Amino acid sequence: MNEAKNLLEEARKAFACFDYPSSIVNSNKCIKLSVESVLETLMFSSEESVDKLDDLRKRIDLDKPELCDLARIKMIYHLWHGICALAEQGDPELNLPPVMIFRDREAELALAHARELYYYCLHFIKRIASR
Repeated sequence: MNEAKNLLEEARKAFACFDYPSSIVNSNKCIKLSVESVLETLMFSSEESVDKLDDLRKRIDLDKPELCDLARIKMIYHLWHGICALAEQGDPELNLPPVMIFRDREAELALAHARELYYYCLHFIKRIASR
């Protein structure tokens, strides 16, 4: 989770410098690493798909709020995973770089989602470890 925390800070710095595509890319990396940390805690390989989160229900007893959180983790992960390539490369068909596509609103939302997922995953891991 330390690397995810560092990426969250890099995303925040990029946002503060108006480098919105870099902020989105670092936010996405933070999201990905946070989810991978949960998977590793549950003894899944970090190389396994985020879809393995569905298997959490088989490994541990989750209450309704935790199931809602799990659904939110999956939604946020898939949302930004799909957008990240565009933030890294731009739109090759339109020949537009990322800086011409992304604005502060997208970067702000990516950063908010990365922060939310980082802290949720951190607390989730602590809860699982204490069971």
